Amino acid sequence: MVTQLMALVPLFFKSIAYPRFGLISKKSSGYFNEIYQGRNLINTAILEKVSQSYEIKIKHSQVYEQNRLKQSLSSYAVIVKNTNLRIGGLMMMQVLLIFLFLLGFMFYTAYISQHQQISSGDFVLISTYIIQLTLPFLMVSQSLMRVNGNIVALKTYRQYFDLTRDHYQPWTSTASSTSVLYQFEDATLNLGKHEIQHFNLQLMADTHYAIVGQTGRGKTSLINYLIGVSKIKSGRLYYQNLDISENFSEEIFNQVSFVGQHAVIFSGSLKDNLVYNSPYDYTDAELIKWLEKFKLNSILEKNKITLNDDMGDVYKNFSGGEKQRISILRGVLRQPQLLILDEPTSALDITTALEIIELLKKQVKSLIIVSHSQQCIDLMDDVIDLDQQFN
Repeated sequence: MVTQLMALVPLFFKSIAYPRFGLISKKSSGYFNEIYQGRNLINTAILEKVSQSYEIKIKHSQVYEQNRLKQSLSSYAVIVKNTNLRIGGLMMMQVLLIFLFLLGFMFYTAYISQHQQISSGDFVLISTYIIQLTLPFLMVSQSLMRVNGNIVALKTYRQYFDLTRDHYQPWTSTASSTSVLYQFEDATLNLGKHEIQHFNLQLMADTHYAIVGQTGRGKTSLINYLIGVSKIKSGRLYYQNLDISENFSEEIFNQVSFVGQHAVIFSGSLKDNLVYNSPYDYTDAELIKWLEKFKLNSILEKNKITLNDDMGDVYKNFSGGEKQRISILRGVLRQPQLLILDEPTSALDITTALEIIELLKKQVKSLIIVSHSQQCIDLMDDVIDLDQQFN
C-alpha cells in the first residue's frame, strides 16, 4: 500500500503539477522582461546624465534633467510594483497547487492509517512532504527582497541629485543695461595649462567675435569663464553690470546659450532634443521650418521617424554634420541674446559651414565662436587672438 501511495507522487507531478508549473513559469517570463526593460531605461538615463554632465551644467538644465529622471523613476517604480505583484501571484498559485495536493494526500494517508493499512511511521514519512511548502514561500520572500533592493537602488540614484549644488546670485537684467556684455579687469586666470595675470578684455553687445589661437592656448578655458564653469583667481569679471567673479547668476543662462565642440544627442524624440530645456514652446510646423533652414528636413524621412517618435538608436545613423547642426539649432531655439559656439563647424563641409554662420549672424545679435577655419573667422566683426597673451 505504501509503495502504491508513494508512486502517486511522481505521477501527480509529471501529469498535472509540472505542466501547470511550466505554464506559470512561461507566463512570468513576460513580467521579468518588463522589469529588465524598465531597468535598462533607468541605467541608460543615469549613464546619459553622467556622460553629459558638462553639457547639462552649461545649459543649466539640472532641474530639467532631475524632473525627467523623476518621471522615469516613477514609471519604473510602477512597473516594478505591478510586475512583482503579478509574479508573487503566480508564486502563490504554485504554493496553492502544492498545498491542495499535499493536503488531500495527507487526509488520505491519515484515513488509511486509521484503518491500519499503513503504519504510523509511514504516515510521518508521508507528512514530511508538507515541508515542501516552505520552498515556494521562500521564493516569495526572495521576490519581496528583490523589490526592497530596487527601492534601495532608487534611493541611491536619488542621492546623486542631493549633492552640493552651485550657488547663484540673484540678478535682474534691465533695459538700460550696459552695451558691454563681458569685461575682465586685471584678472588672473588659467588659459589652458598656463596662468595669465593682468588679463583685460571687453566683449561688446551686438558684435560677432571669433576666438582664435594655437591648440592649448585656452580658447575653451576662456569660454568656461564666460558661462560660469570656471572662476577667475583674482581681479574682476562682469556680465553687463553684474560682478560674476565669485558667483554666477541663473538669469544669465536665459540670455546666453552655449554649444560645445562635441555634438550631443539626448534620449527621447527629435523634438525633445530641439527644445531641450527651452523656455519657449514651438509647434511641429515651426520646428519643421527650422529643420529646413538648417538642411535637416530630410533626417525624418531618411530615418522613417516623426518629430515626436522616440529615436532609440536611430540617432546613431545621423552623420557627424547632422548631429552638429542639431546641437547648434538647439542653441538657437533658446532665442539667446548671446550664442557661444566652440568649433561649431568642425564636422561640416566649408559650404555648409559658411551658410550656417551667415544664418546665425541673422538670428543672434551677439555671437562668439571658437574656430580654426579662416573663412569662418573672416565673417566675424572682431577677432580675439589668444596667442598674443603668450607673447
